[in-house]
Amino acid sequence: MTAGRKCEFSKEQALSAAMQLFWEKGFLGASLSELTHVMGINKPSMYAAFGNKEQLFVLATDYFVEQHGSEACRNLSNAEGALRDRMKVYLSAVADMQNQPTLPPGCFIAQAIGESAGGTLPASALSAIKKASEKTTSFLNDFFQREIEAGSLSDNKTADIYTRYTFTVIQGMASMARGGASREEMDDVIDLALHIFEG
Repeated sequence: MTAGRKCEFSKEQALSAAMQLFWEKGFLGASLSELTHVMGINKPSMYAAFGNKEQLFVLATDYFVEQHGSEACRNLSNAEGALRDRMKVYLSAVADMQNQPTLPPGCFIAQAIGESAGGTLPASALSAIKKASEKTTSFLNDFFQREIEAGSLSDNKTADIYTRYTFTVIQGMASMARGGASREEMDDVIDLALHIFEG
């Protein structure tokens, strides 16, 4: 009898596959059999590598944030020019992520937030969703506060209001993408949303 078997699958590929299934079907909709099927492993291997379904969802949420959810924030941080132009870079990057042909449409976090409203998700899943959402809102709030202090935005509105506005646009875009809206239709919404950021 051997002392143990080496891991014969890529944990990252398996986690990416689980993330996509959760993204498509939600926590409740993704069954264990479906998860292990798309991950290419059996249930004992899943439990050994990732824990139970709840723990897997938390890991998948963190993976989404790291691999997909943070890209738009990085683009905004690196963008140059007027505020409207920088926000267009940001919202366009979000729309690109929500419309990638290799990923489910919409946004993993937006899907999870919608599911969490039903009050049926476990506490650790809710905590992971909240943490991921707050990472984006915290980034945007700090960004808009700096823009207010620099005179790029009206100081009659708080950074929190601009953050909530932008987050609402992102959530709406996710719903559009999930509903089958074209990228061009989403660009029309982005162009309209950007008027608030014109100097």
